[in-house]
Amino acid sequence: MMKSPMKIPVVCCLNREDATFTVYSNLANDASPEASKSFLMITRRLVPPNCVIMLDDTTVIPLLGKTLKKIDKEVRSVENKGRPFHVRLDLTGQTVMASFLKNCKCLFSVDLDAQGIATIGDRFLDGCTSLRRVELKSTSLTTIGDAFLYGCKSLPSLELQGHSLITIGDYFLMGCASLTSVDLKGNPLTTVGDAFLYGCKSLSSLELQGHSLTTIGDYFLMGCTSLTSVDLKGNPLTTVGRYFLEGCPSLVFSSNIPQLHASIHPSSN
Repeated sequence: MMKSPMKIPVVCCLNREDATFTVYSNLANDASPEASKSFLMITRRLVPPNCVIMLDDTTVIPLLGKTLKKIDKEVRSVENKGRPFHVRLDLTGQTVMASFLKNCKCLFSVDLDAQGIATIGDRFLDGCTSLRRVELKSTSLTTIGDAFLYGCKSLPSLELQGHSLITIGDYFLMGCASLTSVDLKGNPLTTVGDAFLYGCKSLSSLELQGHSLTTIGDYFLMGCTSLTSVDLKGNPLTTVGRYFLEGCPSLVFSSNIPQLHASIHPSSN
């Protein structure tokens, strides 16, 4: 029996107002890292910025020159069709409104260029249950609002290293049940809100050493049942909220502040 020929991705950009391309025919149903990587490599290199890309029929909807409200309307139109899609946006210098991509349950991946933006509002990617990947480019971002990735249960990892993040709001990664790694290295973080990783039951370790953390809110790691290690060394922590490590039965905690360790683990005294 002859094997079917491999389907090679081909891109043809017709003009700045219209673009079409072909990707692997099974990508919409294939969440494997290999398929995702191939698709994103193509879009990043050859497809113009500011567009919505529907994965099932490889349609590209250009968003060039549209306001954020019009972009949001276009995204909701795609979402209402129940078709998997990818968003690529250049938000340089714009004000990102709250709930911009909230509850886009068919959103597969996001590429955001956010240079010049200091703050992303609340609930930006809240409830995007099919989301597999987030790439955020910015050296100016200092604040992320509440519920940025709340309930993104298909997200396997998050990398936000090398930004200028100082404050992260409540419920940042709450309920991200598939999350296995978080990388925030290189950010001068001082404050993390409530329920930062609440219910991230696939996360096995967390390293937040070397930041400037002084304050961590309530329920920080509550319900992270697979968590075995947390490293907060090098942070001048002064305040840790209630139920910081509740429901983490296998955890080994590492901190450079003995009294903080004792307050979290009173049985170790």
